Amino acid sequence: MAAFGARENIVWICISGFLFFAMLPFANMSLDFLVRTNMDNAVQGRAWAFIGILSQLGFVAAYALSGVMADYVFTPLLVEGGALAGSVGKVIGIGLGRGMGFLIIIAGVLLCVTSAVLYKLRSVRMLEDRGGLCIPE
Repeated sequence: MAAFGARENIVWICISGFLFFAMLPFANMSLDFLVRTNMDNAVQGRAWAFIGILSQLGFVAAYALSGVMADYVFTPLLVEGGALAGSVGKVIGIGLGRGMGFLIIIAGVLLCVTSAVLYKLRSVRMLEDRGGLCIPE
């Protein structure tokens, strides 16, 4: 996802976008496995409803904030003479559209950090034990 915002090159955007979206089925399958093997069948409907509401609220927040953040926070930082034009701007470029690109890069990095933190949480790793798998330390 971070690569998706790095360049304004249609080939680069298509390849990185394809790779990002190609990974989503594996992430969704993993969540599905963990929920189904760690919850009683009687409460899975409520659990999936709650998961659905949480994910949809995330979409609403992202749609509400991303345009404002890109236009009024990140774009002014990445135009000629902007605060990040001499540092980040040298890597990803400056000008219109680079604020949104930088926002996508930040979101991709935060997604990677979140996955690393979740992987390190013992309570999350222990969820797989209920599914019949054994996780080495």
